[in-house]
Amino acid sequence: MAADDVLPDGLYESVVTDALMQRLSTQSHVPEFADIDPADLPDVLGQHLRDAVVSRLTSKRTPAEQLELAARLMEFVESPEHAPSEGRLLTALRAAGGPGRVSWPPHGRRPTIPLADAALLTNAHGEPSIGSELRAELDTSDRVDLLIAFVM
Repeated sequence: MAADDVLPDGLYESVVTDALMQRLSTQSHVPEFADIDPADLPDVLGQHLRDAVVSRLTSKRTPAEQLELAARLMEFVESPEHAPSEGRLLTALRAAGGPGRVSWPPHGRRPTIPLADAALLTNAHGEPSIGSELRAELDTSDRVDLLIAFVM
């Protein structure tokens, strides 16, 4: 996304960076944040860095340019404004309230399973139920693609 793109309402799991905070400061939406669990921090930061590296490598036209960049990235992974500035994630963005505006998501509940994770839901005791997760996903989605396998 370009720096001047408007972020739409929705759920996010974006690492808070100076660039993200700058984009959010130009919008009327109300952001929500959550602390990153210290046990998850290496994975979350690793995914953030992976996405940044793939984006930069993709922008290079030739294998030689990509290899040169890869070598430089070993020393300097990302520009300072995209470096994580806090141990938090942007978790949602809501339109600023006004007359006639409804709260989003409609039931105020986000899915238990992080958006970037794939999970096998088995309805096991103590695990998220398929029904409640599906309801939360549908309440917060603007599009639905389903791939379902039933095993008896």
